Parts: sequence; structure tokens; C-alpha cells
Amino acid sequence: MPLDFSAMLALSCAVTALQGAIMLVLWQSRRRALWLPWRAATFALGGAFLFLFVIDDESMRQISIGLGTATFIAATFTVWSSSRVFAGKPVIWAALIAALGIWAGLGILTDTLGSLLPAALVQSLAGIAWIGGGALEQFRARRDGRTFGEWGVIVLYAAVALFFAARLPFILLWPFPFGAQEGNAAWLAVFVVGLDVAAILLTALTVLGLRDEEVAA
Repeated sequence: MPLDFSAMLALSCAVTALQGAIMLVLWQSRRRALWLPWRAATFALGGAFLFLFVIDDESMRQISIGLGTATFIAATFTVWSSSRVFAGKPVIWAALIAALGIWAGLGILTDTLGSLLPAALVQSLAGIAWIGGGALEQFRARRDGRTFGEWGVIVLYAAVALFFAARLPFILLWPFPFGAQEGNAAWLAVFVVGLDVAAILLTALTVLGLRDEEVAA
């Protein structure tokens, strides 16, 4: 039976959108948890990135690669920002503006969109810096009384950042979307499933952490 990738992508985007909605619903009853809207934004931007990036086509590179990578940068920024807000720290908007400006400048000044390599490199660096930074901020936020859910989020963020770090040495060898070589539907399907699993784990760990906090209170 052939892989219906369009149906898989539609289902994945729907599931991601639902998880973002769950974060907003949780926030409605926990208004002081200002990091929850940021986590909702992670799901929204992550779903948008997924949709944009996997429709890669030579005639749509400005949208799929250009806008898709910009969306990914923004998504990783929300991961870092949600952890900073959780820790009571301010959001550093200048970092996002600078990162998007650099990516836009690369697209204008060079043939960035003609190859998958620049996008793969930028995504890896953003994943390492901001998802890894999210793990670090989450770890620093509370030294004592950390819930199981919080530990889970720290480990999940660190694992995703480690994936992007491990990807760098092989970026010229691995197929898209794991590397810069041309890929196929099977590799895209693995990528989509991997993102879905990470997103579902993040939702479950968020709910678990909030529940543990309420029990402790």
C-alpha cells in the first residue's frame, strides 16, 4: 500500500494545532503561567514549519525553504522564550530579530534558496542554540522541588538539541530533511513522525508537570 504522505501531513498539522489549543486551554485556568502561551506558539509555529518545509519544490523554494526556515527559527525561539518566562526572565526579542535578519540577508545576498545546505545548517544552529538553551533555562529555573514533568521537558529539549548537534557532521551525507541531500517521501515521513512524537511528549510532560504542582500545593 503506497504511503499517503498528504494525509499524514494533514493529520500531523491537525494534531499539532490541537496540542497548541490544549496549551491555551490550560492557560485559561492558570493565568499566572505566562509560559503556556509561548509553548502554544511553539506548536503553532512548529506545525507551520512542518507544512511549509515538506512541500519542497524547485518552483516554491522561497516559500518552502525561505519562509519555512524563518518559521523554524521562530519556533525554536519560542522554546527558549517559554523556558525563560518559566524562570521569570524577560523575552529577548532582539535575538529573534537578529536571527531572522541574518537569514533574510543570506537569502538576498547569496543563492541560499538554491540549495538545501544553508537551510539545514541554519536549522541545526537554531536547534542547538535555542532548544538547547531552553533545556538550560528550564534546568536553572528551579533547583529544588522540580517535578517529574519538568525533568521530562529538560531531557526532551536536551535530546532534540543533541539531535541537531549530531546532525551537523553528517549534513552533507544525510537526505532531506535530516541533511542537505535530496530526500524522498519515506524520509519525510520519518521526520514528520519524529516531530509528532516529540510534540506529544511535550504536551504530556507539560500536563504532568502542572498536575504535580497542583498536588504539591
